[in-house]
Amino acid sequence: METSIWQCFSIHCLLITKVSSILSHEFQLRTTHTSLESILVYENKSSSLECSVLCANKNNNESKKECIAYRFETEYKRCQLFGSGGDKADSLDVTAYRCINVWHPWSEWSACTVTCGGGKRRRSRQCETDPNNGCLTVPCKEQSEDEGDCHKFSCNPIAHTCTEWKTRGLTVNAWAEIDPDGEENGTFNPEIVFCDMTSHDGIGVTVIGHDQENRQMVKGFEDTISYKVVPNYNVTYQQMITVIDISAQCEQYIKWECHNALIHFREKTYTAWFKRDGGAASYFDGGNPDFIGCACAVTKTCQVPSSLCNCDLQTPDAWYKDEGNLTYKDHLPITAFGAGDTGLPDEVGYHTLGKLRCWGSV
Repeated sequence: METSIWQCFSIHCLLITKVSSILSHEFQLRTTHTSLESILVYENKSSSLECSVLCANKNNNESKKECIAYRFETEYKRCQLFGSGGDKADSLDVTAYRCINVWHPWSEWSACTVTCGGGKRRRSRQCETDPNNGCLTVPCKEQSEDEGDCHKFSCNPIAHTCTEWKTRGLTVNAWAEIDPDGEENGTFNPEIVFCDMTSHDGIGVTVIGHDQENRQMVKGFEDTISYKVVPNYNVTYQQMITVIDISAQCEQYIKWECHNALIHFREKTYTAWFKRDGGAASYFDGGNPDFIGCACAVTKTCQVPSSLCNCDLQTPDAWYKDEGNLTYKDHLPITAFGAGDTGLPDEVGYHTLGKLRCWGSV
């Protein structure tokens, strides 16, 4: 009968075979020394093979102790074993097995420590142990950590938008400082925004958030636009308007989910969003400010084809929604959202206002 364990050293690890009978052809070990329990063949720092054994006295169950062993004869694969007193104990024929350990792929690079001016980024990898041949703790060669330079482009002058940062060399998503009106003007202070460097073919999208992005319920407001919420953006209004004006394209997502909470009813507008000039707008279709209606009316996909919006319908136990990206720059950003027709027990609505996103240059 045979059992095996594995032993690891600082460089390599090899199979230890407990001896109680003639062993398998995979690891040949022959000895008549009854006190010998196991043998290990390992490779040391000088790349020469050495032997080590663990001895035990089976008769009196003494504690295990190291036996001195050396002279690995390559031609005969033989270890000359010596007891702790220096007396020769036995000779063993062995077959040595080396561990085969490999690295996992490198992780993604970490964010650069700076947006510009030269920083550091890091990545790591893990050693894959060989489950078939043991080696559960032996390290792989080379390093598990790596560091590289990043964002070596100049910080000055501060970019006007994230699209400009892209032309400078910023290629990964990052929070970055922008100065939309330019340092040469000096009218407004720079702002911190999120630069989305992956969407829209990696052009560099300036993303400006606000405090009303979560889905919010509207209930108990019956009159037209009697409910109103004003988003507070995380940059100044003047710098946000400048970002919109100097960008080639902008968009802002909006959604109204309704249960008998109408947008239009009998030539009245109950639900609307407010433009940069403070005027109310009820189009949800994208870039057509002259159209009073929602995206489904443009695409002819409303629940009732003659409707301007899905949320112009009153159907018991039915939920509808109207949503889309507002893209007409002169009306952006959304400065407020208003709703009504939610005063009766079966009337309720939910609104979602997305971030302002701008890209490209005019």
